[in-house]
Amino acid sequence: MNKSITNLLKTISSDPEKGQKQRGFLYSLLQAPTFEDTAKNRLANLQNRILIALFVTSLLAVIILVWNWSDTTPASLEILLLGNGFFVLAFFYQRRGHIERASWILVGTVYIFLLFTVLRTGFGVSSIIQAALLISLAGLLLHSFNVLTVMFVALVTLVASQSIFPATQITQNQFIFAVLVLALEGLLLTAASHTLEQSFSEVDRSKQDILQANQDLKDLSLQLATRTETLVAEVENRNAAEQTVLRQNRLLTAAAEIASATTSTLDVSKLLITSTELIQEKFGFYHTSVFLIESGSNTAVLRASAGEGGHRLPVDQHQLVVGSKSLVGMATATHRPVVVMDVAKHPTHLKNPQLPNTQSEAVIPLLIGELVIGALDVQSTLVDAFSDWDITVLTTIANQLAIAVQNARLYTSVRQEVVERRRAEQALQFAKEALEIQVKARTAELSQANEQLSIELAAREKNETLFRILFELSPDAVVLIDPYDPNILWPIIDCNVAAGLMSGYHRDELVGHPIDILNLTPATEAGQSAYLKELREAGIFKFETYHRRKNGEVFPIEVSTTLITIGGRELIIGIDRDISERKRAEAELEQSVSALHATLEATADGILVVDGQGKIVNFNRRFTEMWHIPDAVMESQEDDQALAFVLDQLVDPKSFVTKVQEVYSQMELESLDMLLFKDGRVFERYSRPQLIGGQNVGRVWSFHDITQRKQAEEKLIYTALHDPLTNLPNRVLFMDRLQHAMERAKRHKDYKFAVLYLDLDRFKVVNDSLGHAIGDLLLIQSALRLASCLRSEDTIARLGGDEFVILLEDIQDAIDVTHIANRIQADLALPYDLEGHKVFVSVSMGIVLNAARYEQPDNVLRDADIAMYRAKGQGRGRYEMFDTAMLARAMTRLELETDLRKALECKEFIVHYQPIVELGTRRIVGFEALVRWQHPTRGLVMPSEFIPTAEETGIIVPIGHWVLVEACRQICEWQEQFPADPPLTVSVNLSARQCSQTDLVQKVAGVLQKTGLPASNLKLELTESMIVEDAESTSAMLSELRALGVQVQIDDFGTGYSSLGYLQRLPIDTLKIDRTFVSRIGKNGSGSEIIQTILILAHDLGMKVIAEGIETDEQLSKLKSMECEYGQGYLFTKPVDSQTIEALLVKSFTQS
Repeated sequence: MNKSITNLLKTISSDPEKGQKQRGFLYSLLQAPTFEDTAKNRLANLQNRILIALFVTSLLAVIILVWNWSDTTPASLEILLLGNGFFVLAFFYQRRGHIERASWILVGTVYIFLLFTVLRTGFGVSSIIQAALLISLAGLLLHSFNVLTVMFVALVTLVASQSIFPATQITQNQFIFAVLVLALEGLLLTAASHTLEQSFSEVDRSKQDILQANQDLKDLSLQLATRTETLVAEVENRNAAEQTVLRQNRLLTAAAEIASATTSTLDVSKLLITSTELIQEKFGFYHTSVFLIESGSNTAVLRASAGEGGHRLPVDQHQLVVGSKSLVGMATATHRPVVVMDVAKHPTHLKNPQLPNTQSEAVIPLLIGELVIGALDVQSTLVDAFSDWDITVLTTIANQLAIAVQNARLYTSVRQEVVERRRAEQALQFAKEALEIQVKARTAELSQANEQLSIELAAREKNETLFRILFELSPDAVVLIDPYDPNILWPIIDCNVAAGLMSGYHRDELVGHPIDILNLTPATEAGQSAYLKELREAGIFKFETYHRRKNGEVFPIEVSTTLITIGGRELIIGIDRDISERKRAEAELEQSVSALHATLEATADGILVVDGQGKIVNFNRRFTEMWHIPDAVMESQEDDQALAFVLDQLVDPKSFVTKVQEVYSQMELESLDMLLFKDGRVFERYSRPQLIGGQNVGRVWSFHDITQRKQAEEKLIYTALHDPLTNLPNRVLFMDRLQHAMERAKRHKDYKFAVLYLDLDRFKVVNDSLGHAIGDLLLIQSALRLASCLRSEDTIARLGGDEFVILLEDIQDAIDVTHIANRIQADLALPYDLEGHKVFVSVSMGIVLNAARYEQPDNVLRDADIAMYRAKGQGRGRYEMFDTAMLARAMTRLELETDLRKALECKEFIVHYQPIVELGTRRIVGFEALVRWQHPTRGLVMPSEFIPTAEETGIIVPIGHWVLVEACRQICEWQEQFPADPPLTVSVNLSARQCSQTDLVQKVAGVLQKTGLPASNLKLELTESMIVEDAESTSAMLSELRALGVQVQIDDFGTGYSSLGYLQRLPIDTLKIDRTFVSRIGKNGSGSEIIQTILILAHDLGMKVIAEGIETDEQLSKLKSMECEYGQGYLFTKPVDSQTIEALLVKSFTQS
């Protein structure tokens, strides 16, 4: 417990000066300190309150004893007063933490009380001393101020009782017993207190351990939560922190640059402009301005401004009163920054109409101590644009700027004072010097007056000498005339040598004679008087006239006359210059100018000549006619007037003026360009500098009317880009517009276009039957109908023949295209009236929608063409949308065509043979040659896959010829190997392309001759459709083949255009029944009626019959029963190569 009290006392006394200031000395002694609410501390609080009570009691006792002190006061009360005083002193030291000092004071007091008792009572001194020593030692050993206090109280009680009761009433043993009892009570109290203190300490330690454990758990939980939040915050704020640090670094760098700029000049205006520009640029503000408060006024005036894009507010025109509701007024009045994060929400913010984009604004006062000299106003286009860091940096910049402005002002003021002082000193010096000069001037005035006379005399003599020298040396004739001579009218009183040389007279012949000696006509006195008067008014008179030489020659002169005074006489001096050469040059120049003028007027171009000052020097009439310029404008010689007059005639006057300014700024530049007029005219303008002696003295403009040439060029361009028949755009123009549409589609994702490729069905029939004139008329009317179906922004072009192509621009989707396609189908399906002929046509269309895959316009047109042919293949009179499958088919067809052409060169074709059997004996009598294609990568290709393409491309002709040659060659070999009677024959199919050839018979004859095959052993097969399409020419060709000895067979009879008529007319040897009829023969022989009819018909016409596609014994049996002679099919063998056929022949002939 004593340690707790000691610690508490140390805590209380840790800051005595603060305690004295806050509570006072006495209050600090009495105040019980506040401790934590623990058992140990509650005991300490109780002991402390007991001590305070004893202190108060002792203090009151001292006061009462002192107040009632007298001479009759007993000695015991004196000792009591002394003891209470020592206790108060001990309590004081105890409260200040001096426990040991306080304890020794109480021990001393105890011994004083014991000594007084011994002296008063006379008891046994040794017993009392032993008791006192025992108690004192116990208190000191326990180091308890409280024990000593208890003992002190006991002794005080005894002393007080000694004062109240006589000594005889208390025995020595009683006193000692009382002292021992009291001591024992003190020791017990101290021991109990010490034991209780230890118990409470243990309880407190246990409780403290529990609380510490709980606190540790709580701290651990808080640490975990805090760590989690810290990690999240670090992740979330890392970017923000980085941006903040970057911005702070940037702002600090900008502040350093601005601080450096503020110290670089003492010119206030330059300082403010530089600072505002730097703040606006470095901080990226919308606008920055600086206001300065005028000296002796309460008004802030705008002195500098800088904004985005170089925008500035007019300085010295914006004034704001300090203390007004404006942000500048509030900042300068309060000496504190005023920041508005959102001006739209600020109730009193006044928005500047010249800064409409301001969203936030901050005003920083310019302070020097407590003196405000202005404000820094920054504005941003962002809401909440200013952070605390921004305001701090701006405040620092504002303080630096305020100091710089103040320094500049002080510098200006000091410099002004220095200037004024220098002016005053200079004025004083000037006054002093002026006074000295006046004195000196007055002093020298008299001497100068004397010298002036001599100088004037000398100057006069010198002037006369100089005049005489000039007079004599002048290259022009100089004469002196006396206009006041009374005897002779204007006599010559003197002349120089040049006058004699010019006139042919000697000097003596001129002097003394009147001036009329040189004039052509004599002068009158009145005329001479008028001349003299005019000369006196003009001062110098110049004119041109003529003089006559002594020999009578007249020559032109230029005369300059004036009045001079010589020797007090007023004379006329005349200077005559012979201008004969100049007149001759002027005449030649006039002749040249005349020739030049005639040349200018004769040219077809408009010519304008302007000097270096913009004055019109020359022009021809053609120029004014071309530009329709009035003569008054040209007579003014101002090219600005002429320029202003012609601008209204031009399509682009601005570029005209720009070009004029360009050539005038570069005088050595030559220029050639074209001018377009509003009335459709086109001029070619050429300009070049005018040089004289290598010096540029002006500029020559030439204007050539090229209107007709441009019209002819435009006509040629139109012809090159349009179809001459329909006036529609041709392929070149269409491809250009398609290219533009594709580029626009790449730039604008929502832009779509479509291309329609059109072909008129049956146009060839109309053109061939009704003539080309009707065909052209059909094309023209079709073009008109197509154009009427389209919009103005669409393009229709004719590619050639009956093919048209349409570009539909800016469509929404495929539905728009199909609507237009349907309309075109409907309009073109209507009848045409062509010069009395009513014609019906239809149109096949292929449509392509724009897609990102197209890079070239040719690819778009190609795909539209593919789709158009697809529409024709599907029956004509319809449209087909292009898809990638079409392109794939077209590419496959192209590859097939290419491979077919290569196959002929590479000999990839082979011939398979299918035997033709005599049904009665099943003997092989011949073969049908069937072409096969041994493709290097695709393997064996059947005829159905490549024959249609070969037919369409015409490759079937060389293929068919090769098959014919190969089949004839092979059958010849087999005839030699396997002789028979009749010999083996071969059947070869002819295509429609081969039959259309006029030299077919000659080629067949050539093959027979080359291979040596008898004509009777070759059978050529044709289809019914080939015969019917052109019966007349086919009949002639078959007759020639029959005459050659070749047999003719009708293949696939019954499936085409069967006609009994051509069977009778044409030379046909054999009919081949198509496999479709043979396949219908059932097990019981049903389905054979058509075959029976064909057999009867053929036999009646004397023809043989071959049945194709025999696959079963039932079919063979039925055909034999119907007397069919020959047959072929899989029942016997399928088409095989020549090696397999040879094996069959070996087997067949061996069995026979």
